[in-house]
Amino acid sequence: MNVTVKDIKAIKPGQTKPFLCESEKACKNAGTLVSIVQRTDKPDGISHYTRKIDYDQKIINITAHPIK
Repeated sequence: MNVTVKDIKAIKPGQTKPFLCESEKACKNAGTLVSIVQRTDKPDGISHYTRKIDYDQKIINITAHPIK
């Protein structure tokens, strides 16, 4: 699965969502996309995003942190 901007923006504040990537490169690209959304198109109520990539299992976990 390729992570899209729509997927990232659909994560609610305080929620973590795992995505299964097609490859290690796809996970890295998804992490880059998170950075782009954070800088240019961050939804209301979200302070920032964090991501954790497990390259062995090809999973990226994206967390949307709420504004405090």
